[in-house]
Amino acid sequence: MYPEGSLPASAVPAELLTLNARWAASVTNFDPNFFPNSAKGQSPREYRQQFPTNDLSSHCVLQFAINGPPDANHVIVVGHTSCGGVGAALNAARDGDPILPPLDQWLAPLVERIKKLPDLPNQTLNNVTKESVKMQIENVCNSDAIKSIKKTVYIHGWMYHLENGFLEDLYLTREIAPSGGGPAPGGN
Repeated sequence: MYPEGSLPASAVPAELLTLNARWAASVTNFDPNFFPNSAKGQSPREYRQQFPTNDLSSHCVLQFAINGPPDANHVIVVGHTSCGGVGAALNAARDGDPILPPLDQWLAPLVERIKKLPDLPNQTLNNVTKESVKMQIENVCNSDAIKSIKKTVYIHGWMYHLENGFLEDLYLTREIAPSGGGPAPGGN
């Protein structure tokens, strides 16, 4: 059984995951320190790991992508380890650390989501990043672009590991059918 009623990994574009593993191995063979160095931190911080319900730009990109070629039916939401934005949201939710404007508005929905997690004091950055991916998948599933699809679309949740270059399938895949616009049977 897959977590939260998600689809089996066979519904995930497995070819992309295989190619990613080959790429990460080749980068490591060429420069063994590349990924460990990239995992040390980000400068500047990246706060784009959101699909806000009110961001017209994100919705336009999604609409264009899923209404393009007939075989364009996969949307992949990717979080990454050591995410500065998710870290700031976690610190704000757990410790009350302030987030400066306008990032406070951008991250507010995630901060509220994190506050509702069980055992908040012990939540790790990776767990909260996975929660953020779940939240963004929900936002994508509830977008007007997805509600108006004319073909079945699969929405996947992955995590990119800066420390080794690998993509991880989080088994959050949702199948959205065109009739009714909501999740197909077996999805959430």
